[in-house]
Amino acid sequence: MGDLDKPNSHLTRRAFVELLGKGAFVVALGGILRLWEGNEYIPRPPGARPEEEFLSLCLRCDLCREACPWDIIAPIPISESLINAGTPSLHGSCRYCNLCIEACPTGALR
Repeated sequence: MGDLDKPNSHLTRRAFVELLGKGAFVVALGGILRLWEGNEYIPRPPGARPEEEFLSLCLRCDLCREACPWDIIAPIPISESLINAGTPSLHGSCRYCNLCIEACPTGALR
């Protein structure tokens, strides 16, 4: 059994450097997007934790929107923000019934 029978499973130096470069590009692009999008104010449902903490806890499950009896919570579309896409925002005046807080499974709203 010669080398021709074995699948080529090793990574060449050139492919490794290309892979590192692509990874660095993705990380840098994420950082740039974060800085670019980080300056906008998003009205969140009542009880929302500070923005960084909220984004790390929110599952984008839509349970807060379903619990709102006044239908004023809507997910942010991906066309508005890549980082905040799917997270809840207020589109109207909240009457503070706290049903959205009770519906949140992660504590992003408390």
